[in-house]
Amino acid sequence: MVQLGTAILVCTLFGFVLLREQLGNKGLGGLAVLIAGLAIVAGPGLFSGSVSTPIGDGLFVLAGAMWAAFTLFLRRWKIEARAATIAISVLSAVLYCPAYLVIAGTTHLAAVPAAVVVEQALVQGILVGLVALFAYGRAVHLLGAARAAVFSAFAPIASILIGIVLVHEIPTPGQWLGLAVASAGMVAIVKS
Repeated sequence: MVQLGTAILVCTLFGFVLLREQLGNKGLGGLAVLIAGLAIVAGPGLFSGSVSTPIGDGLFVLAGAMWAAFTLFLRRWKIEARAATIAISVLSAVLYCPAYLVIAGTTHLAAVPAAVVVEQALVQGILVGLVALFAYGRAVHLLGAARAAVFSAFAPIASILIGIVLVHEIPTPGQWLGLAVASAGMVAIVKS
């Protein structure tokens, strides 16, 4: 939630300052409601934990800022979604795969069942690494940086709802409230 909130706020702020994107009063109100909803869902977890929790939270803030920068550069440079997806996928593979093999070797990978490797290649490689990245790039192109970033907030909502179906994990009353508030904020932003 920290990462999403950061990404949405940074995209909205710098989308306004650098790209002259406008949300209007209704959109800004929706943004405040969305952030409040995310805080309601994430709040209890943010204030519990160990001494290193602030470090982890800081890394999530950094990740959110980096995702926002990606979003803003996509929009500012008017990069097509297909070109961005290809560039990121190829550069990631060229940089990450050799580094992983040098640092970790193949022992860990060989110890994992082949079905798990194939499943992760499909889900993380194809669905997330290609399909989702392309869809997000297209959304940034069509909607603008601030509005596209708002849809990232659907991830925790979807996670909670899918968790009900797949693992029978029932949300707490606070999570239901956070879902309702965040959803209302998203609707207000999209309609602005």
